[in-house]
Amino acid sequence: APHPAALQDALTVYKVLATSKDVNAIALGGTSAGGGLTLALMQKIRDLDITPPKALYAGSPWADLTKTSDTLYSLEGIDRVLVSYDVLLKDAAKLYAGTEVLTAPPVSPLYGSFNQFPPTYLISGTRDLLLSDTVRVHRAIKKAGGHAELNVYEGLSHAEYLANLNTDESQQVYLELAAFLKPLLSD
Repeated sequence: APHPAALQDALTVYKVLATSKDVNAIALGGTSAGGGLTLALMQKIRDLDITPPKALYAGSPWADLTKTSDTLYSLEGIDRVLVSYDVLLKDAAKLYAGTEVLTAPPVSPLYGSFNQFPPTYLISGTRDLLLSDTVRVHRAIKKAGGHAELNVYEGLSHAEYLANLNTDESQQVYLELAAFLKPLLSD
């Protein structure tokens, strides 16, 4: 569904979760468009002064729906999953944004503020078309004074760790993500 449906739905669920569970035990996360939604949701949570989650993770986040990130050009045809911005992402961006401009923070969180973000774990691969989005998010969080950990895995295309769970790289992604989250979350 076009914006703002996904963000509103995610916010509704988070509000219920945050009032029914200990927020010290909550981490939010998503991959690809879900990674971008996670970042936009965190910006919305902060702006509404809702108690934030203890941690975030964003795997290969689609955080800028415009065609401005370097790896959209340099890794075109190399990413085995997304292949090219013009093949899939261009139309998906327009469909998702609906009537919103592509640079509006609720659809492209890289154009918003990363102040007061909880510790954030970022995942990408050296063949990921959205590697630059992931790097830019990392820099934005650090520039805002937050803690972000960027993990780039050799040879992985966009979100490939989800599709090939039995590879060494995928296993490493999940082990390292668990090691990041465990000390941040309450028992």
